[in-house]
Amino acid sequence: MKEKNGRSGNKISISFTALLIFIAMAVTSINACGYLGILGELSWKEEVLLHDGSKIIVKRWQKLKTVYTFEPSALIKEQSISFKLPGTNKKIAWKDGPAKDVMETVNFTLIALHIKNNKPYLITSPYGCLSFNKWGRPNPSYIVFTYEGKEWNRIDMTNLPPEFRTVNLVQGTMNHKVKVAIGQGLLTAEKIKALNEDGNKSEIYKTIVRTPFKGSGQGGCPEMVYDGRKWMGIGFFNRKANYEECLVVCKETMHDIKYCPCSRLFPNNKKGE
Repeated sequence: MKEKNGRSGNKISISFTALLIFIAMAVTSINACGYLGILGELSWKEEVLLHDGSKIIVKRWQKLKTVYTFEPSALIKEQSISFKLPGTNKKIAWKDGPAKDVMETVNFTLIALHIKNNKPYLITSPYGCLSFNKWGRPNPSYIVFTYEGKEWNRIDMTNLPPEFRTVNLVQGTMNHKVKVAIGQGLLTAEKIKALNEDGNKSEIYKTIVRTPFKGSGQGGCPEMVYDGRKWMGIGFFNRKANYEECLVVCKETMHDIKYCPCSRLFPNNKKGE
C-alpha cells in the first residue's frame, strides 16, 4: 500500500511540475510575441517615423469586444497608445472606448502620431459609420487631437501642421498578416510602411489627405442622428416641410430632445423667427 501511494504521489508531483513548466513556457512565449492571448487582448510596440526623420517607440494595446457567447468578436472594444515625449521623461497616454453610443466599441482607428515643438498630434479616423456620424461626418474622414497641458483636445483639420503627411501607425490590427508581424517583436518603421502599403486601403490610410472628397467623405455611411439611446436615419427629420413639423417628430420619437437636429436642418425656418 505504501509503495502504491508513493507512486501515485510521484505521478502527481511530476504532473504538477509539467504543468508549471508548460505555464512558464506559455508566459515566456506570450511575452516574447507581445500577444496577451487572454480575453482577446493584444499588446505590441511600434517604431514611429516622425516628420523630421526622427523615431520614437510607442506602445499600443487593444481589447476585443466579447459577444453573448463570451468569445471575442472582430470589433475592438478598447485601445490605448502611450509614448515618451522626445527629450523628456514625460509619458503620454491616449485611451479610447468602450463608448456606449457606438455599441460599446472604440471611437477611432489610429492613423498617425506626429510631434512638433514638443506638442503631440494624433490623427485618427472614425471607427465605423456610427462613429462617423457621432463625430460630425468629417471630410476628409479624420478626427485630430493634440495634447496640451494634461489632456487631449480635438482640433480642426486646418490646424494640423502641413508638414505632417505620413501615415506611420500600423493599420488593420485585426488582419492575420499584421498579427503575425506583431508576434515577431517590435514593428520597425519600415515594416509598418510595408504592411500598410500591402493593406490595399483607401487614400486616407496611405497619406494624410487635406482635400475633401466628393460626397460625404466616408462612402456608404448614411446620415444618422443619435437620440440618447439609439441611432435614427436623418430621413425621419429632413423630409419634413419646415422646422415645426420636424420638431413634432423629435418630440414623438426621440428619447432625449436635446439631440433633435431640426435647428440644424431648418436654421432659417424656426418658429418666431
